[in-house]
Amino acid sequence: MKKIFSCSFRCFIMLLSVANFAYMPMLSAQTTEQFQPYFASLRNDRVNLRSGPGMQYVVEWIYQRKSLPVEVINKYRDWLQIQDMDKITGWVRQDQISTNRTVITTAKTTVQSQNQQTSTPIVRLDAGVVLFVDHCQPAWCYIRIKDYLGWVNRGQVWGLYTNETIEQK
Repeated sequence: MKKIFSCSFRCFIMLLSVANFAYMPMLSAQTTEQFQPYFASLRNDRVNLRSGPGMQYVVEWIYQRKSLPVEVINKYRDWLQIQDMDKITGWVRQDQISTNRTVITTAKTTVQSQNQQTSTPIVRLDAGVVLFVDHCQPAWCYIRIKDYLGWVNRGQVWGLYTNETIEQK
């Protein structure tokens, strides 16, 4: 009697596992087809990046930089799958993401007084500086960083789609 129960229980667990794996790709495909990726930013100074959409999943990374731009690439209930500039991907709760647009410099960058390379430089920035976006044109974005306002070349920042324009606030 004990042996039958043990086998039945193991068989049940195996069947449950197989059913779960069979269902997960279907669920993932459904959410991906209906979801339109977008750029956003981290809402808080400390954001846990998890391996899956739920508190039961392990924290793989802890972001410690408020306003860091991320790309939201998928959604499952109140969880968002994000990807950062370094292609690190994972899941965060929806309330940890802000729709405020930011970009991050990918190389040494100069903030210009006008949207042309020959205009007066305002400030020089190293790679890895987060900038707040006011609006973007095809080649330039008007940004804010601390007390500075000016223009940066889109080719020197990450956090925008190639042909994306952002309307002035």
